[in-house]
Amino acid sequence: MRKLNNLSLAACLVLMILAGCYSELSNLKFPEKIEWSPELALPLVNSSFTIADLLNEADSTIEYEESDGVLVITIEDDSLFSSSARDFYSLSDKNFPALPLTLTQEEINEFNLNGQVTVNRQAELPYESDLDSVQIERGLINLELEENFPANGNLSLSISAANVNLIDYQYNWNYDGVNAVTTDFDSNEFDEVTFTIASNSPTMLVVDYNLTLTKANNTDLTAFENTVDINLSFVDTDFKALYGDLNTQDISTERNTIKTDFLNDIDDLNDIEYYFERPRFSVTYINSMGLPVLFDVVDFTYYKEGDANEININSSVELAKGSLESPSESSLKLDEQFKSVINDRPDSVSLAVDGIIDPNDTPDNFVTSESNIQVGYKLELPLELTLSGLNIEESFGVEDIDPGNTRYAILNFKTANELPFDVSLKAVALSEDSTELKTLFEDEILTAGSLENPSVKESFLTIEDDPQTESNELDFLEETSRIAIIVSVATANNGNEIVQISSQAEIQFSLSVQFQYTLDIDTSDE
Repeated sequence: MRKLNNLSLAACLVLMILAGCYSELSNLKFPEKIEWSPELALPLVNSSFTIADLLNEADSTIEYEESDGVLVITIEDDSLFSSSARDFYSLSDKNFPALPLTLTQEEINEFNLNGQVTVNRQAELPYESDLDSVQIERGLINLELEENFPANGNLSLSISAANVNLIDYQYNWNYDGVNAVTTDFDSNEFDEVTFTIASNSPTMLVVDYNLTLTKANNTDLTAFENTVDINLSFVDTDFKALYGDLNTQDISTERNTIKTDFLNDIDDLNDIEYYFERPRFSVTYINSMGLPVLFDVVDFTYYKEGDANEININSSVELAKGSLESPSESSLKLDEQFKSVINDRPDSVSLAVDGIIDPNDTPDNFVTSESNIQVGYKLELPLELTLSGLNIEESFGVEDIDPGNTRYAILNFKTANELPFDVSLKAVALSEDSTELKTLFEDEILTAGSLENPSVKESFLTIEDDPQTESNELDFLEETSRIAIIVSVATANNGNEIVQISSQAEIQFSLSVQFQYTLDIDTSDE
């Protein structure tokens, strides 16, 4: 006799309680064997999926939305090409004329007579440029000094421009009669200065000197023999903004890959066949520089099975001047060209653009350090399409099933299809190591449905334990840890009918099992 399961044990307990309550019926005789057939129903799978669920399993860059009842997949990338104004324009190092500081005869006489003299000087150095105005964000000012005074010296120097102090400099030297010439070098960073250039009054660098000389070794000065020479230069200068004639610049971009294999990122979709009825593709342009930009698509190629197929694009896009606050935007629509590309199921697609900044070389322009040009693309795929070869497999864990004393099991498979596809369903019992134990359903066809009128089907399968055999034909249930659902999808007419897919439409399915147990109770006297 097979081992009693929990339900059989519960039945025994009920009989024992009844026997205790009615002990006065001691003359009541049970038959030697009682056969009882209880039934128990268990839900195994209750799930559903939508096309949106499948997309959520794919690459995270895929976005989708519902538009006029149709699910639209959107893939965008604004980084096909991105360059800032500093990639095209820069400030070169600037060297200013040398500033010699000499003493007048009167100052020499005062030094020789009194042993000390203090002189103050101010000089101006013009900041010259072909531009109308330059705003410097940061830079380095280098100062080189050389003096040959036979005296002890103390030099204070400051340099300013446009009311911005650029450098304060102190230098002291002692004359020992041996080193007639001394030198010094100093470098300082300066920030945020604007040079406004005009033909009648260019911006000036103002240099203020304060020099004190003290006699050493009782040595006098001689006219025209002693100087302090100062050289200034701006190096490693970054601009904040440039105004004026910036000149024409060519743009040449790298070849970039456009993502078209996103469906292959979903498991088991590599053999999918599709035809998109209304794909939309555009190259997008953003210009925040104060110069117009002209763009051409110079390479639009797709690759399939090692062959390159070039699409000829005879269109240009010109963007007007823009700014960070109000960039100029435009796009080049290539819907028809891309329709032929995407429906040929390419392995990859590449795109390259070239351009010209300020194609007409106009003199009145500007750029800021944050001005830039961006080229990207936008791919929109309304799921209005034909489809075949879509195979989806999901598996669901089930609780341990004990088939002991089970006479038969009735499997109930219910489905409801709101998608406009014909769906073939298969259910398989799997062991823990994914071995197929038994096919539960196969070739169950669910015809296309809709949100308003879903296609519904219910199937039953009875699996019986043959009492003539020593084994239980339901023993596979004991090893079953998962139920796999295999779904094959195609649009009607063998995958040739064009349909529209909603993100809300789903396929629902449930699988439950109903067992009938045999309970044997031996009541014979020992």
